[in-house]
Amino acid sequence: MEYAEKTYRAWFGTAGRIQADAMEFMRNRLAKDAAAIAQLGKCQTVVDVFDVQFCYARDTFAHVREARVEIAAGGVRVEGELAIPAHARGVVLFAHGSGSSRRSPRNRRVASELMHADVGTLLFDLLTPEEDRDYSMRFDIPLLSSRLVAATEWVGQEAAARNLPLGYFGASTGAAAALVAAAELGSRIGAVVSRGGRPDLAGVDALGQVTAPTLLIVGGEDHNVIALNRQAYARLKWQKAIQIVPGATHLFEEPGKLDRVAEQASECFCRWFPSPAAAGGPQPTFTIAQSLRSRH
Repeated sequence: MEYAEKTYRAWFGTAGRIQADAMEFMRNRLAKDAAAIAQLGKCQTVVDVFDVQFCYARDTFAHVREARVEIAAGGVRVEGELAIPAHARGVVLFAHGSGSSRRSPRNRRVASELMHADVGTLLFDLLTPEEDRDYSMRFDIPLLSSRLVAATEWVGQEAAARNLPLGYFGASTGAAAALVAAAELGSRIGAVVSRGGRPDLAGVDALGQVTAPTLLIVGGEDHNVIALNRQAYARLKWQKAIQIVPGATHLFEEPGKLDRVAEQASECFCRWFPSPAAAGGPQPTFTIAQSLRSRH
């Protein structure tokens, strides 16, 4: 544990940028799990630390079905990781940002929070390794959104997820792909959450066609992206909210900021993915606690 924490601190550099509470999370969760503590001690990078956290969240529950998968999408096959709790209230597909992948440590942190809330997750690569070497393809929103639609169709055919509500979590350019896909699929998408995203890249037409409740989360110090998110927010016509996280920069590297994103995303999806007992209940309003009030 001590070695892992030193590695974690070295990765982030100055003390002001250390996400020490993530290590505290691990201490609390792994307090009685010697094997997991030993695994954490082998971590060499912050990605390894988040992988242990993600896998621990998945493996803690015996009822979680997990599999590495391949998804056919537009003539190629992309790799992914699907995890479905036995009593899942829904499944969230993750659309990573440019230059990232299904191994994104930030997305895996959010995924671990969702699994603790009985929400299934699909983390997958939007591009093949060969495609990712072409920088322009990372910003090809029509292509990325088509991959997300293909993954959505694939999830819908899986027995464990066939009748479950679906949602999208997008980061950076992945947020634009998520909104374009949500516009195309309409009522099939139950909610969309964006973290430090570029929803403006979805385009005016797609934004106006999104019917899924949408939450835009932006760092308070990410000034240019705040402006772009406000523009996109104004073009969304249905249930929507924008949350500015004070003190957070674009990657939410500051202590506690990514945890806040994970908690807000989990609360959003749980609100729009009702538990089986509440599935026939009244439709909720989009108010995610007092702090998530929509702002202009």
